[in-house]
Amino acid sequence: APRPTENGAPRPTAPTERELLTTRRADRSVETARETPDTPDLQAPSEREIIERKLEMARLAQEIQRETEQYAKRPKRKYISANTKEYAYASYMAAWVARIERIG
Repeated sequence: APRPTENGAPRPTAPTERELLTTRRADRSVETARETPDTPDLQAPSEREIIERKLEMARLAQEIQRETEQYAKRPKRKYISANTKEYAYASYMAAWVARIERIG
């Protein structure tokens, strides 16, 4: 029969009045290597580049405005069903529905 050994897992001890689990400062410190991201040297843009960038932004804003206006001017599509009531074509549609239901 197997004999229990005392070198196995440590036996749980009765908790003391107040166990200290963490401290604010450790007894020893470990230095960690911090990686510094490689950032390229950024040069301030010249006056000419700033002006070119502003002109490009203005041109793109104008293009977006023009496309928005063109989209708003496109013809509107009206969708009607057999239950539509407030449209001129709706009465024609309702007449067709009534005729089809009558004929079968």
